[in-house]
Amino acid sequence: LDNKCILPKKSGTSVGHYDPVKFKIIAARLKGMDDGVKSVDKDAKTMVDASWMHYQFLLMLEEYGVNFDIVAYHWYDEMEKLAVKTYNITDITQFLSQKFSKPIWFTEINIRNRTGTVDDKVQRDFLNSFLAKCKENRRVQATIIYELFNQPVFQSLESHYGIFDWVKPHTEYAPKLWAREVSSLVSKH
Repeated sequence: LDNKCILPKKSGTSVGHYDPVKFKIIAARLKGMDDGVKSVDKDAKTMVDASWMHYQFLLMLEEYGVNFDIVAYHWYDEMEKLAVKTYNITDITQFLSQKFSKPIWFTEINIRNRTGTVDDKVQRDFLNSFLAKCKENRRVQATIIYELFNQPVFQSLESHYGIFDWVKPHTEYAPKLWAREVSSLVSKH
């Protein structure tokens, strides 16, 4: 929902980067959803997701009184490179830990292999590097790779994000480099 209220050509690092009218509508909706869920299950945990440098959206929600429990975040390889270059942020896990006191879940991580031509080593190297950062940060409680299988049938920008590729669609698959290496490490233990 951060993308629904951010102003054009803004990074999301400042309150002034968001449309206040749209933000208030979204915040009220999220507050009502959180309150509703917890009225039925007081032990339920809720999360709100953001991406890129839209952390200010989450801080604004806290200020508005939305009581979500987990910071959820999407992070891709090009974001990692641009964050270093533009903001001197070398570790988004540490950066978010400094901004929030809540647990952090990375609900989408990977490379953006839009055409299917990016070498599997790029994916492997990014996933290994990013997962190592997550393991080092006690606040990071979950890291989810998007996505399990390539989906070339959809012919979209996300068709080649998988860690497995189809040999025969929907019946036979093969692991890409990262999944193959992780599988061999697991089988040795």
